Amino acid sequence: MLRGDFEDSRLMAALKVNNRFQQLEASDRYEDLLSKEKSQSQQEQFKDDQLREIIDNLAQKAIMNSQPLLAASYHLSLNDPESAVVKLLRANEILYALAICKIFELDSLFDTVAFQIAKRCERYSERNTG
Repeated sequence: MLRGDFEDSRLMAALKVNNRFQQLEASDRYEDLLSKEKSQSQQEQFKDDQLREIIDNLAQKAIMNSQPLLAASYHLSLNDPESAVVKLLRANEILYALAICKIFELDSLFDTVAFQIAKRCERYSERNTG
């Protein structure tokens, strides 16, 4: 028995006892089930798109109000660390962007962030040495 199977079986037994579990009838066809699943997945996709649009608007407002960490946290709430890193880089919060790249193992953005840090170090050394 796999992990979690016992809890699932207890849940199914509880649902059967409370008459909340419905068995599929023989009259249901495979095509009907597929069409129901497609319509449900389209509705979920629509809800996800709406949520993403709302989060993008909130993040944009946070950036306009000089709150890049809040904007990044909005994107992280949707499990979108790439957008969070982009917002942090736009606001010149390079070390936070580096931390997110390390935590979420974003190799594609890590090079960009490392390059930004190298440029900042070079500018700092130029100012202090001559």
